[in-house]
Amino acid sequence: MDNAATLALWDSDGVSLLPQTAPIVGKRAITAFLEKTTAQISGSRMEKFEMECFDIQISGASATEWCNEHQVVALTGGKTFDGRGRMLLALRRRADGSWRVIREMWQPAPDAMRAVP
Repeated sequence: MDNAATLALWDSDGVSLLPQTAPIVGKRAITAFLEKTTAQISGSRMEKFEMECFDIQISGASATEWCNEHQVVALTGGKTFDGRGRMLLALRRRADGSWRVIREMWQPAPDAMRAVP
């Protein structure tokens, strides 16, 4: 839940595609989305984050991979968010050799998103 570290992974023209959400275009919009989201869950704590990625494909300065993710967040009020999903990531290699996310698409895994008491 470190917005600065998350944003450091993104290229300036990145696009995040989330379910039931308009495309979030550009680092400024991604920053605003992350700030709004973390403000809404202020006081919550990430208990677990696991991501396993597959099928990494590199072609010149472009790369793609898909991942399964699982996160558990202790929410304020004593509830727990236990979410699982799948991601598709597209990355671009910069002139300095570092990689940055240019596209992210996330979808929940079936029946895996829930808040439990």
